[in-house]
Amino acid sequence: MPLPTLKTARQCKARCKSTKERCKNPAAYGMPVCRMHGARKRSTVVSGRDHPSFQHGQSTKEVLEASKRDREVLNMVRDILKKRFW
Repeated sequence: MPLPTLKTARQCKARCKSTKERCKNPAAYGMPVCRMHGARKRSTVVSGRDHPSFQHGQSTKEVLEASKRDREVLNMVRDILKKRFW
Protein backbone atom coordinates (compact mmCIF):
# COMPACT_ATOMS: atom_id res chain seq x y z
CA MET A 1 0.00 0.00 0.00
CA PRO A 2 1.57 3.30 -0.98
CA LEU A 3 1.89 6.02 1.61
CA PRO A 4 -0.40 9.02 1.19
CA THR A 5 1.16 12.22 -0.01
CA LEU A 6 0.77 15.44 1.92
CA LYS A 7 -1.88 16.56 -0.55
CA THR A 8 -4.04 13.44 -0.13
CA ALA A 9 -3.47 12.82 3.62
CA ARG A 10 -6.17 13.75 6.09
CA GLN A 11 -5.53 17.01 7.92
CA CYS A 12 -5.14 17.15 11.72
CA LYS A 13 -8.39 18.25 13.40
CA ALA A 14 -6.70 20.11 16.27
CA ARG A 15 -6.89 23.89 16.44
CA CYS A 16 -4.30 26.42 17.58
CA LYS A 17 -5.27 28.07 20.89
CA SER A 18 -4.08 31.53 19.94
CA THR A 19 -5.19 31.85 16.31
CA LYS A 20 -8.06 29.32 16.31
CA GLU A 21 -6.79 27.99 12.96
CA ARG A 22 -6.60 24.28 12.18
CA CYS A 23 -3.27 22.54 12.37
CA LYS A 24 -1.70 22.12 8.95
CA ASN A 25 0.08 18.82 9.72
CA PRO A 26 -1.23 15.54 8.29
CA ALA A 27 -3.14 13.35 10.74
CA ALA A 28 -1.40 10.23 11.99
CA TYR A 29 -2.48 6.96 10.38
CA GLY A 30 -5.84 5.91 11.84
CA MET A 31 -6.03 8.97 14.14
CA PRO A 32 -7.90 12.28 13.85
CA VAL A 33 -4.89 14.32 15.02
CA CYS A 34 -1.19 14.59 14.21
CA ARG A 35 1.71 13.42 16.38
CA MET A 36 2.12 16.91 17.83
CA HIS A 37 -1.45 16.91 19.13
CA GLY A 38 -1.49 13.56 20.89
CA ALA A 39 -1.77 10.79 18.31
CA ARG A 40 -0.19 7.60 19.67
CA LYS A 41 -0.52 3.85 19.57
CA ARG A 42 -3.24 2.29 21.69
CA SER A 43 -0.64 -0.01 23.25
CA THR A 44 1.29 2.96 24.71
CA VAL A 45 -1.74 4.58 26.34
CA VAL A 46 -1.75 3.88 30.08
CA SER A 47 -5.20 3.23 31.52
CA GLY A 48 -6.88 1.66 34.50
CA ARG A 49 -4.83 0.87 37.61
CA ASP A 50 -1.57 1.73 35.82
CA HIS A 51 -2.62 5.34 35.13
CA PRO A 52 -1.09 7.88 37.57
CA SER A 53 -4.49 9.53 38.15
CA PHE A 54 -6.24 6.26 39.01
CA GLN A 55 -8.46 6.65 42.08
CA HIS A 56 -8.79 3.46 44.07
CA GLY A 57 -11.45 4.52 46.61
CA GLN A 58 -9.47 3.36 49.64
CA SER A 59 -9.13 6.90 51.02
CA THR A 60 -12.65 8.26 50.61
CA LYS A 61 -14.18 10.36 53.38
CA GLU A 62 -16.50 7.54 54.41
CA VAL A 63 -13.66 5.02 54.71
CA LEU A 64 -11.51 7.45 56.73
CA GLU A 65 -14.40 8.26 59.08
CA ALA A 66 -15.21 4.57 59.57
CA SER A 67 -11.59 3.73 60.40
CA LYS A 68 -11.46 6.66 62.84
CA ARG A 69 -14.59 5.36 64.62
CA ASP A 70 -13.11 1.86 64.74
CA ARG A 71 -9.87 3.19 66.26
CA GLU A 72 -11.84 5.10 68.91
CA VAL A 73 -13.78 1.94 69.85
CA LEU A 74 -10.58 -0.12 70.02
CA ASN A 75 -8.90 2.52 72.19
CA MET A 76 -11.91 2.52 74.57
CA VAL A 77 -11.80 -1.29 74.82
CA ARG A 78 -8.03 -1.19 75.43
CA ASP A 79 -8.48 1.40 78.21
CA ILE A 80 -11.22 -0.67 79.88
CA LEU A 81 -9.07 -3.80 79.76
CA LYS A 82 -6.08 -1.91 81.17
CA LYS A 83 -8.12 -0.64 84.12
CA ARG A 84 -9.56 -4.06 84.81
CA PHE A 85 -6.49 -6.27 84.49
CA TRP A 86 -3.53 -3.99 85.34
